[in-house]
Amino acid sequence: MDAEQAAIRHRELTEAGWVRRFTGEGPRVSELSETYESLGMEVLLEPGVLGEETGCRTCFDAEGYAERCTTVYTRRCAEDTGRSDDDLFE
Repeated sequence: MDAEQAAIRHRELTEAGWVRRFTGEGPRVSELSETYESLGMEVLLEPGVLGEETGCRTCFDAEGYAERCTTVYTRRCAEDTGRSDDDLFE
């Protein structure tokens, strides 16, 4: 996926309510995905480097690097109305 396609996909996701959290590889993606899910969020894993970054992209643009990466998006679950274990605000 080239940079233009990645930007288009990123816009589609953000319009659907997804928030890009980070791009990474390996076990860190799994660990943080589980953390977001434990916080009651939906997690979407997209292959490659997505987004509209304007800063340095040297690493992402290196040959073969983007194919190893996963971009993590989250959004609140539709049925999430608050934490059920938090009685502070009852």
